[in-house]
Amino acid sequence: MDHTLIDCRPLNCSQEPTMQIPRPSSPRNQDVTAVLADVFKELHEGHVLEDETIDNLTISRTNGDDFHDYYVELISQIKRERNERLEALDSVEQHMMSAYTLACSAYDNESIVPSEDTLNAYLDHGIMEKFHLLTPSSYLPIPAPNLKEPSPPSLPHYMSITKNTSEKEKGKQSRANKYPVPPTSAKKPGSGRREFKTKTLDPKSKDEEMKKLELLKAKSNFLKSKRFKENDEIVLISEPQVIEFLDYEPTKVYEKKLKIKNVSTVSRQVQILPPTTPFFTFTKLSDPGDTGCVAPGLCLEYRITFMPNSRALFDDELQVFAQGGTAMSVPLRGRRTPPSLTLPNELDVGHCLVYGTLKTSFVCKNVGGEGRFYILPKGRVETPFLFDKLVPPEAELQEGPFKLYPTAFGLNSGSEMSINIEFHPVKEDDFEAQFEIVASDCTSNLFTLTALSEWCKVQTLAISGGKDDTINYDIRYEESPEKEILVKFDDQNPGTVEHKLMIIRNCVKVPLHYTWEVSQELAEAETPVEPLLKPDPLSPFIIEPASGILNPYAEASFNIVSSPLKVGQYDNVARLWIDDVPFESGKGDICYDRSELTRIRLRLLTQPHVVKVSPPALAIPGVGVVGQVVCKTLNVVNDSLADIRAQWQYCSSELLDISVEPVEIVVGPKQSLSVNVMIVSKEPGDIEGHVILNVEHMLKPVVVLVKGKFRGPKVLIKGESPALDFGYIRYVPGVKVQRELNLVNTDSVPARWTLSEMPECINKEYGQSEFEFSLASGVLEPLEVRQVHVSYGPKYPRSLQSYLQCKVAGGGTGAQIRAIAEVELPKLILTSSVVDLGLVYLDVPVAAAVQIESLNFVDCKFRIRPPEGTDRAFGKIQFEAEEGQIYAGSCTAISFTFTGLQVTAIEDFILVIDIEDSEERLVFQVKARVEGLSVIHETPDPDQLVPETGAEKFDKPMLEFGEVNILTPTTRALKIINNTAIATRFELEVVEYEGAHLEMAAPISHLEQPAKSGSELLSRTPYVPVVKVSPNFWDAQLKTNKGACFALSPRSGVLPAHGVTIVTVHGSADMWGRYEDVLISRVGDLPPVHIPIRMNVIGSPITFKVSNTASPIIRFGNYSPRESPVARAVVIVNRGPMDIRLDWVTFNTLQDDPVLVDLDFFIGDAFPREAWGPILDPDRDLIRLRLNQHQGELSHGPFRFSPAQCTVPGRGSTKVTLWFDPDYNLAESCKGFFNSFALAYQSLDRNMPSESCFRASGEDVMPLRIEMTGKVNVPELTVAAEAHGFTFKLLAGVINANKGSDNYVKIHRMSLLNATQLNLNYTLHTVKPFILNGPLETFTLKPRDKHKVVFGFELSEELVKALMDINKEHYYLKYDGKKYEEAASGSEVEVTAEENILTRSHDVKGQEHPKIVEFSQVPEVRFYLHGNIKIKYSNGHVQPIPVKARVIFPVLYILPDSIDFGECLVGQPTDKTVRLVSPTNAPLTWTVEDDATQPPGDVGLFVVSPRSGFFPVSNDVMVTVSFTAFTDQQVSEGKFWIVSQPGNRRIPFRVRGRGSHDERMKRMM
Repeated sequence: MDHTLIDCRPLNCSQEPTMQIPRPSSPRNQDVTAVLADVFKELHEGHVLEDETIDNLTISRTNGDDFHDYYVELISQIKRERNERLEALDSVEQHMMSAYTLACSAYDNESIVPSEDTLNAYLDHGIMEKFHLLTPSSYLPIPAPNLKEPSPPSLPHYMSITKNTSEKEKGKQSRANKYPVPPTSAKKPGSGRREFKTKTLDPKSKDEEMKKLELLKAKSNFLKSKRFKENDEIVLISEPQVIEFLDYEPTKVYEKKLKIKNVSTVSRQVQILPPTTPFFTFTKLSDPGDTGCVAPGLCLEYRITFMPNSRALFDDELQVFAQGGTAMSVPLRGRRTPPSLTLPNELDVGHCLVYGTLKTSFVCKNVGGEGRFYILPKGRVETPFLFDKLVPPEAELQEGPFKLYPTAFGLNSGSEMSINIEFHPVKEDDFEAQFEIVASDCTSNLFTLTALSEWCKVQTLAISGGKDDTINYDIRYEESPEKEILVKFDDQNPGTVEHKLMIIRNCVKVPLHYTWEVSQELAEAETPVEPLLKPDPLSPFIIEPASGILNPYAEASFNIVSSPLKVGQYDNVARLWIDDVPFESGKGDICYDRSELTRIRLRLLTQPHVVKVSPPALAIPGVGVVGQVVCKTLNVVNDSLADIRAQWQYCSSELLDISVEPVEIVVGPKQSLSVNVMIVSKEPGDIEGHVILNVEHMLKPVVVLVKGKFRGPKVLIKGESPALDFGYIRYVPGVKVQRELNLVNTDSVPARWTLSEMPECINKEYGQSEFEFSLASGVLEPLEVRQVHVSYGPKYPRSLQSYLQCKVAGGGTGAQIRAIAEVELPKLILTSSVVDLGLVYLDVPVAAAVQIESLNFVDCKFRIRPPEGTDRAFGKIQFEAEEGQIYAGSCTAISFTFTGLQVTAIEDFILVIDIEDSEERLVFQVKARVEGLSVIHETPDPDQLVPETGAEKFDKPMLEFGEVNILTPTTRALKIINNTAIATRFELEVVEYEGAHLEMAAPISHLEQPAKSGSELLSRTPYVPVVKVSPNFWDAQLKTNKGACFALSPRSGVLPAHGVTIVTVHGSADMWGRYEDVLISRVGDLPPVHIPIRMNVIGSPITFKVSNTASPIIRFGNYSPRESPVARAVVIVNRGPMDIRLDWVTFNTLQDDPVLVDLDFFIGDAFPREAWGPILDPDRDLIRLRLNQHQGELSHGPFRFSPAQCTVPGRGSTKVTLWFDPDYNLAESCKGFFNSFALAYQSLDRNMPSESCFRASGEDVMPLRIEMTGKVNVPELTVAAEAHGFTFKLLAGVINANKGSDNYVKIHRMSLLNATQLNLNYTLHTVKPFILNGPLETFTLKPRDKHKVVFGFELSEELVKALMDINKEHYYLKYDGKKYEEAASGSEVEVTAEENILTRSHDVKGQEHPKIVEFSQVPEVRFYLHGNIKIKYSNGHVQPIPVKARVIFPVLYILPDSIDFGECLVGQPTDKTVRLVSPTNAPLTWTVEDDATQPPGDVGLFVVSPRSGFFPVSNDVMVTVSFTAFTDQQVSEGKFWIVSQPGNRRIPFRVRGRGSHDERMKRMM
């Protein structure tokens, strides 16, 4: 759960944040809150809400801020949960202490030790378990003792009050009641006597008293005298103490020695009583003498003899008596490990059929000692007995139907054997028999045999499709099944298979071997005699599994399968035979035979298959192609009861091949299947055939007839176009042109073809065909496309028009194609005979081309001769190809490059082109103007580089850096523009402030094609990249200690043709000043260009280690007055090369400072060096004035620097001390919070200006600034409101409700907490209408104490009148002792007025409609009064507490605001009603007044009733207005005023009416 901690202290925006400074704490504040807040930052904070603060927040919730209400409710819930847990823990602790006290009291009263059970009796285990606490019952099974609540100890009889004493006490009491005495001299009755009271000790004291009591009760362990010996002293001991014989055998003798020793200090006579059983005897081995005494320390020896008669266990003892001592017993024992068999007491033999035999065996193991065992019937042996005297049993033991063997056996320890049992019942029953197994140690155990015999029984549970009744079958040798089960299968077709499920349960716990047999009745008898059955091997019925075992008490599922092969009706009987069923023959022998257990009758009707083929005959439409496959579809319909399996059979002949897919089909009942029939004809013409469908288990097949008509193959000729076009051919004797055409076989059968020119188209003059074929004949495979090359060799120029034909053998169809060509001679021309190159730069190649156009469609070759003419030595020309080919009908460009070798104008430069196989020549002329190198330097504004703005070309370029911050590298750009196509190199150099060479990116060049004009070239300006250097780069550059440096990138490079190279000029400085330098540019062989460089560096190389910013802030935190000054060390670092002297001046920032500017007045050196004194600079004015912006007041505290003047060495550092004095005199405007700053003016003692650098010093340099803050805490009280907070909400009408008084006071409360460590003296002040309860006095509040203050708001008639009279939205109010009046701005009480529009709805009656709802909007006036309760401390400090009051004035309005009675009967009163409405929930008093300006009622009389009223809350009232007309001559009018209080609001109300004597009006009345 998130714990939200709320700081209720007033917010001070100007307060400095609290510094984490450790301070010594008082004992009152030594808690772990700070530790918890530091460790658990997410859950715990430093501030803690007290219970009283939480109660105040809960009471003073505003119900307007949902988030505030939510968190207040959350804090209240946390407080409630915390209190509940603390109360629960207190109750548990109190219960535990009470239980312990009661347990100790029980010890006092009952003299028992207060143990765990005693404490457990008084503990409430429910409470202990609820808080997970352990009790003695949690780990010990201690029964709770029946203890009673301890009663107070009774007084002794001698301390009881006698009758005389009690009468005396009563007399004293009566006199005391009659004559009372002062309380100081009163005495209790019996105060002179000693009173005995029961005092309960605390647990720790109780433990100490218990230990002392145990020490008093402890006995001392002293040695006793011999003459005080007790009778129980031990005087004799035996060695050994017990005589024990192990692993003995009957009739054998075993011996051991026994010693009796006298351990007393005197001689003793010893007497021994013999053993009580005959198995143990003893004999003396030593004689004690005549006296029969045994001296001290001596012993008597005896021999103990043991002769057992069996392997049983033996026990006896020797009684030894000594004179003057106690008797001693020496145990005599015979112990042997008894045999033990691992055989259960109940042996379940199992289950068996009646007359059957069940053999089983049980394995028993001897886990005891060696022994022999007999199996005897129950009751044969009587205990006790001797095993060796028992008669061995017979080899077998017969107990009822049980037979056991062997009956006698012996087992060593760990050996095992099997006991065989045979069970042979002769009736159905549960059998039980008992027998005993006696062991050689004369012990016996009783065992019980159980077994169950049953008749063979099965139960048919269910047969799908048969009867669902459960039928029991019980086999006895004289009975047969009671009834048979009929199972009838649905009708089937031959070859189908149906299944039915039968479930049979074995009702006995014996597995039954079964066999199913399907039989057929031989004949039906006329008499009701069971028919004869024989096995039917041809039966369609099969039961699976046919044989097996029915598990005991288990269900078995059988599958009855029906699979007929022929049509007909089947009726069979299935019998269930049980094998090896025992039964008793007539001679009394037991026989085993098979018996019928279940009989099921199976019936089935088999119907023939019904198959149809659609269509019954196939007719091939149209004409087919010989050898092409024709596919058709046949639909096979199965109208049978089951699936059919069929196979298609077809035959091939010399004329026709027929096939069907799929060949084998399976069709479901009442379904159909489509098959594809493929037909192929071998010869053209009309052909017939047929296909056969053979269906399994169907006698006759289905035959389908096939008939169709067929033709031979078809070949087509296809080329790139409908005609075989050889195009335009340049005639040359022996020329040949080749084209391709495709022969397409459109059918899926081979086609034999031949190709030739049609005889009608052969040129008769030439006498033979001009065409040659790559393949003139052949065979096309089915659907094959073969390409054939056709060559045409013209004999003379002409226009070719001919046809080629393809013929197909075997009755096939051929095709024809048209062949065309144009045979011509070549013809070429030049598109231009003159190539003008225009401006060409020296040694710069220029590319150009000449166009040759072919006027016909004949290809030809050309060759160019060397140049001719008088100007051929001034230029060099080079063609891409001096020889080439010109294609038919094309325009070919011959490209070449021309290079000017001399600055001149070239006019006579001639070139000649020869055409192959032609006498014609082509001639053209080349012209050019050759010029040299031209370069321009520009220094554009860097802002104009990106985006391009088209920088203006300057006649004198200059690198102007402007104002640059110190130690801030700045970049400018130099553009070197090459206006020619001549590439050259350039080099740059800085004269004075040369920097190191930069290893940066390559120069940025803007490559261009030859520009048409200079403006286009200058308008393209590339982007200047930002060159990144390492941080230590500029430190290395500025090591020359010149104060500034300029670095060039690049310093040299190649200026490309028609390109722009941008050189980045980097400038940086570590000392302020105005720097000037010159950049020299050398381009190619051109003269050097000098470019000025100017840079004005501002700022300072001085930095402070307290902050990375230029204006660091040093915070001193909070301190109390009269503390010692606090020092902070400030390290100043100079990153510049020169020593800089600093002069410190401190200023204080004041709130609402009216000063805007400062006028500084200097005489001579403003900041002279302390050691040198003032120095006059002849180059500066002696008296100087400077106007600066006012930032603060020059101060001498509470901040100061020591020393006030210091020198920071170049590239070094120094340290100064900044002091803060909390005891500085507090200014009223600061209020204990100091926001100051210090200015460090920088001076150079060795400032030598030069032509390339000028540096300012002293007041001319921007000083360094350090912000300083400190807080001197003025102790203040923490204010917390109770209940309703600091806002009063009142209704002005409460004055009317408060009868007998003209004012009303509402009271609030607040608490003042002294959270400081000082005693605070203060007084409270406020002004009306806010009041304080009690007289004006001085209060003293100690640390952590609270002061409850009652304050209120007084609402009076004077205040209400003043609020209503002053008609302004905002003003100030003051009270002069008698009344309230408007005051000047800034007075104690501020008033704000606003209107709140109230909307109310009313039901009124209309003439046309019975009910109309009207809405009225009425302004409600609210006044807000703001004041302060001031806490004035003894030190003059004032702490204001803002308070606020809201006063709502009630509103009254009338509906309607006027009444027109119309014409009324003279002398007859007429009444109408109006509604007075008060929409605000405020008390209001109203009265009706007549208007004094109205004339007396001579014409008519208006009466209003009632005339006054009172609204305690929002309500309305109906007012009746009565009109009586006196005459009908004129209209009567009246006016009333509705006056409401408080506020004295007046609402006008007008009425009018007219009299009439009309009889119709009378009747209407």
